[in-house]
Amino acid sequence: MSNDSLIKTSLLLFIDQIVVLAAGGWFFWLLISKMTSPSVVGQATAVYSLVNLVSVLATVGLEYPLLKRSLKDRSQILGTALAIQTIATGLSIPVVLYMLYNIYYDSADLVSVALLILVSWPILLTTRFALLGISNARIVLFIDSIGTPLKFIAAYILLSLNLGSAAILISIMIFNLFLAAAGLLFTTRFYGFTL
Repeated sequence: MSNDSLIKTSLLLFIDQIVVLAAGGWFFWLLISKMTSPSVVGQATAVYSLVNLVSVLATVGLEYPLLKRSLKDRSQILGTALAIQTIATGLSIPVVLYMLYNIYYDSADLVSVALLILVSWPILLTTRFALLGISNARIVLFIDSIGTPLKFIAAYILLSLNLGSAAILISIMIFNLFLAAAGLLFTTRFYGFTL
């Protein structure tokens, strides 16, 4: 990879991380906190943080081999990484169910949305790091740039319907499912899909 290509890829990834994801995430929570009560935000944050923690543990560190081996083993790396992360995530579902039902025992809607967020993580992370592994930060930025406003619109509409914590989690679920679907579309185009 040439120095110009490296700098361009790094700049695109920096813009994606700082502007789209970090600033967009901060603005999302700022907007949400103005639209609903602190208890609703707190409940959604607690559920999302649990799902986020479990999903990071379930990735079992595969993002770095994806970055390293994407160019070399392109034909097999995507399917294998997706299979491993999906199995690890599937094994973590009982833990999430146990914890959520013990904390929010009266809210089956929060639990079901949390599970959908959890299930989207292996696809989202695998495809994201696979695209970054072939230095395709432009597509990652493109996907995130479309997904972020989608999350805002969904949150605004759902909170307007007085869905409470579920509204926040559903908007995050829509964001994650969009990123996962778009990432899968692009990675299968570049990688193919084999084990």
